[in-house]
Amino acid sequence: MSLSGLFLRLLAIAVLLATSPQRRLEWAKTDPLAVRLQREAAANRVTGKFQQAESVYQRLAALAEHRDDRRAVGTFTMGQAAAQLAQGRYGDAIASFQKAREFAASAQDYETLTAVGVSLISLYQQTGDPDTAIRAGEAVLAIPGLEFSYYSPEINVALGDLYVRVGDQRAEKVLINGIEGVRARNDKGQAAYRLAHACLEARAWDFLGSHHLNQGALDNAGDAMRESFRLRRLSCGRELALSYGRLADYFLRTRDFDQSRTFVQAALRSSVLPDASLPRGELLELAARIEAGSHNLRAAEEYSIDRKSTRLNSSHGYISYAVFCLKKK
Repeated sequence: MSLSGLFLRLLAIAVLLATSPQRRLEWAKTDPLAVRLQREAAANRVTGKFQQAESVYQRLAALAEHRDDRRAVGTFTMGQAAAQLAQGRYGDAIASFQKAREFAASAQDYETLTAVGVSLISLYQQTGDPDTAIRAGEAVLAIPGLEFSYYSPEINVALGDLYVRVGDQRAEKVLINGIEGVRARNDKGQAAYRLAHACLEARAWDFLGSHHLNQGALDNAGDAMRESFRLRRLSCGRELALSYGRLADYFLRTRDFDQSRTFVQAALRSSVLPDASLPRGELLELAARIEAGSHNLRAAEEYSIDRKSTRLNSSHGYISYAVFCLKKK
């Protein structure tokens, strides 16, 4: 996931925590100042005024602390952390997330604890510190009572992704736990939540397929990747390009060059956001390997040249996309 995609995800988590009806205490719904500040935070967030949003979340946290509501302090401090991250202030964001975790722990607030865990996993991963990201995820999973947390599947899937990346054999168990957790949720009448859960389950199957592929278990890899593809076609079309790329790699491993070529071409044609597809350079390298495997050396060379050109422009592209996202917000 790109940094800009991470910003949006963290802000979405913070908003969900702060505005969920079952979490908002009576004082936050009736106190005129609290109500006004929450509306102001939402307006700043939507318009991309993250510095102002940070200030408002800080005032809300102070208001909650004055009322000795440690659960609310943790929630609003997490919103402050997300706003800091959106400004690129990683050190401040980490400190605020850790502060939110402390208040949530003292209030036995499992929802905020696990949401902060997901955020820290993503943040440490994006800043190139997978070991710390793994420790953050494992620490959350060790919290007593985690089974009551709404976000436990997110923790399992995020940690499973990290395990796959470092070749840890625990990946399969953690990802299956995440899949079972998603399926156990009761979301009747909440279409938006069902959609988000379908995307999460699709990612879990995707990561599990990559794990099996790395282990050489091609049949299991194919089954997992097809299930991810099925879920994305039904409910998460924005991430279809990820499945195109994964299936192209899978069919290349099984030496089905025609199928592999079909999927990699679909991935390359898809006009998607950077955080919802495999990097274009990676897809071009995959396309070159497909053509080389089928002895089409001229096409393989053309893809290789295109990949070199893409690598030169990739940094500029991601920076431009991040700026675009912040302006749109």
